[in-house]
Amino acid sequence: MGTADITAMSRRVLNLPFRRGDGEAEVSVPQFQVTLSLTADGPCSDEELETAVLAASEALITDAPGVALGPVGSVDFTTRTVEILFTTLAVSPAVLHAKVGEVLRVLERHGFEYAGSSDTRLERDEALELAH
Repeated sequence: MGTADITAMSRRVLNLPFRRGDGEAEVSVPQFQVTLSLTADGPCSDEELETAVLAASEALITDAPGVALGPVGSVDFTTRTVEILFTTLAVSPAVLHAKVGEVLRVLERHGFEYAGSSDTRLERDEALELAH
């Protein structure tokens, strides 16, 4: 058996997430349903929440069409939370996290701010200490 035979044979053996198709390998990419819950950090009206959910959905539709597939939004007026749901395709957890990061960058460019960085948490904690 020559080198060409081994190479041809190794091409026929495929592992997950690959599947055999009509002579060609197909990549099976898992779909993930993602829910982002955005909670207002201060008082806001029902109208502001409704405006926020529409703005977030529109931002993802226009600026993240290949990342956030089929984004939809809802508002929970009791908890004052905007929820954005979308599907994304990712071959690994690292790719999934990168895509969620891109969605957050898009939302941030459209005026959504979030208290997720350690600097923001430290500033908030310092402000609370000064208030007491």
